[in-house]
Parts: sequence; C-alpha cells; structure tokens
Amino acid sequence: MDLTAGIEPLKAAVDQLPGQIKETGDDRPLVGYFCPMTPLEMIHAAGFTPVRLFRFDLAVKQAEAHLPAYCCHLVRGGLEAGMSGRLEGLTGMVFTQTCDSMQNAAFIWPVAVKLPHHYALAWPTRVDTPAAQEYLVMSLARFRDELGRWSDRPLTHEALTRSIDIYNELRRTVVRLYEVNGRSPGLLSAEDFLYLVLAAFRLRPETWLELARPILAQMEGAAPGENNSKRIFLAGNLGDDPSLYRLLDQNDAAVVDDDLCTGRRIFDYQTPRHNDPLMALAQASLERPPCPCKATGKSPVPVFLDKVKRSRTQGVVFLLQKYCEPHFFEYPELAKALQEAGRPHLLLETSRPGLNLEQVRVRLEAFLEMIEKD
Repeated sequence: MDLTAGIEPLKAAVDQLPGQIKETGDDRPLVGYFCPMTPLEMIHAAGFTPVRLFRFDLAVKQAEAHLPAYCCHLVRGGLEAGMSGRLEGLTGMVFTQTCDSMQNAAFIWPVAVKLPHHYALAWPTRVDTPAAQEYLVMSLARFRDELGRWSDRPLTHEALTRSIDIYNELRRTVVRLYEVNGRSPGLLSAEDFLYLVLAAFRLRPETWLELARPILAQMEGAAPGENNSKRIFLAGNLGDDPSLYRLLDQNDAAVVDDDLCTGRRIFDYQTPRHNDPLMALAQASLERPPCPCKATGKSPVPVFLDKVKRSRTQGVVFLLQKYCEPHFFEYPELAKALQEAGRPHLLLETSRPGLNLEQVRVRLEAFLEMIEKD
C-alpha cells in the first residue's frame, strides 16, 4: 500500500516558512505560536489560523544582540526568523509562560520583530492546585478580550465551543493514527509519519482532518503484515527534524510511539463539554500530559514507564534540544528508571544549524545493533 501521495501536501505545509502557509481561498490571518500549551481553540474561534513555529534551519546573526548563546535554537532561531523578515506573513504572535528563555523572548519580540500583534499569555507554574484553574480562567478571559480587539469582533461562547469540538476531533484522529501505526509499523515510514503529525500544527484543523482522514482509513483497512523492524520509542522535546527520522528508516527502525512536545503527548487529551468554554479549556489544559516546565508535585517516571511498556519497544531514544534546561533536568530521573527496568536508551542532543548527522548516524546505528542482539 502506497500512502506517499497523501503525505505530499502535508510535507509542503511543514517545509514552508511559517509566514508563507496560506491555503487557497483562505483569507484568515495567521497567528504564530511556539508552545503547544497555547489555547489554539481560542485563536481559531477568533477567525485566525494558528501556526506553530519550529525547525529554523538558519544561522543566528541579528538575534545575537538580544539573546545569549546558551538559549536553545528554538528561541534563538525563532527570533532570527522574525528579525530577518521570514515571518512577515504572520499577523501576530502568542507566547505562553514556559521556560525562562521563552518568557524573556515574549518581551523581546515586540521590540525586535515588527508584527501587528504580540501577546504574552500568563500561565500558572504549579498546575495541580484549585488556585491554578482560577488563575488560568482569568488569564484566558483576558486573552479572549485581546483576540476580540485583534479581529474587531467579540469571541463568542458559540464560536469557541465549535472550535473546541474541531480540535477534539483533530486530537482523536492523531491519537488513532498513533495507535494504528504502533500496531502495524511500516505502513508509513518514520519520516512520512512525522510529516503527518507536524502538519497538524501548521494547517487549519479542518484542512488537516480532510487530508488525514483518508490516510487513517487506508491504514486501518490494511492487513497487519509481518514487520521485523526494530521498535523504537522517542522521548524528549522537539522531534521536528526529518533527517533524523530518515536515519531511522534507513536503519530499519520503526517509531512505534513517542513522548515528544511535537508528538503524541500534545494530542493525548480531550477538552470536556462545559457551559463555560473557558472553564473547559482551563481544566483540560491543567489536566493534560504535563510539560517539564510545569510543576505537578508528582514524579514523571510512572506515567513515562507505562507508555514505554505499552509500546512494546526495544529501545528508547531521547531527542533533546541543546540548552533545554527543563527537559534536561527531567532526563536523569527517566534514564535511571529505564536502566532499572532493563530498557536500553540513547540520548541524542540536537541543535540547529550544524547538526552533525554523521556523528548521529554512528551512535544511532551502534544503538540499533545493540538492541537487535539483545
């Protein structure tokens, strides 16, 4: 079964610069964001198309004047893209309170990047308290009013409820794609499956669903074939580099599941029905799979190990952006738990530009040979 043709329009959306993504006949302005904790339903309901920013393959020059070298390339590369005019198609940017670098970037962008709108969305750091939900609801109400000013029309409960339903359907579809892909690895290459998921962050949800549903239907209808690929679980922050996934394909390794900020973790929840859609969004946002930037008072190990075991993986590969402190703080605890559970793992520190693919290839091939012998 050849699903490649269905992936091509999704690849185009991911490979384009974020400010250039425009669908035929769609005059809705684009609003950029970095963190998937951003309430996309609100941006969508206000008449905009949310577009996630990642994968900046460019040298940092102008942004050097604003950010130190020890910020991750997502923050530095994003600012460089904005300052060099590569994001001119965006009508605004929305930031959420995540790591220190991103919080500071939220106040640098309005000065350094000339876009019509910028907004820094306040977000609680401790997410497991009653006060956190109350605080977030108030913050979302302020954001709702700001979006109304951007669009010159109020953001209604009815519009927001419709957008919540659409994004719930998108998340259900992505999770189902992961389930089918884990059950029958090899129907899609690791690289093609990456593009399928990343496009959900770049396209309007209705468009992505229209393109993804036929692919899911074909995958569900395929008879599970014999597949001897090595089963790999990916973990970490950003898995947005097709060249890394291409290496996995070349070495007969199948990504059967992941726990990434660009992967299943972002889609593995639903927003409940509620008379107050802001309350529903706040509840879902605080109960969704947590980010290391937020404190829950609980160890991430039990949930993480359960995901790894259910995937029936042969090995775990961590993809961690250089200088991403929250994820690196969490890594030793997860690595120790994997070792005690007898689960082999590999850490790949990624950064752009200048990723040494040959070095990554050698380490990855050695790891895959090791788990194959085991």
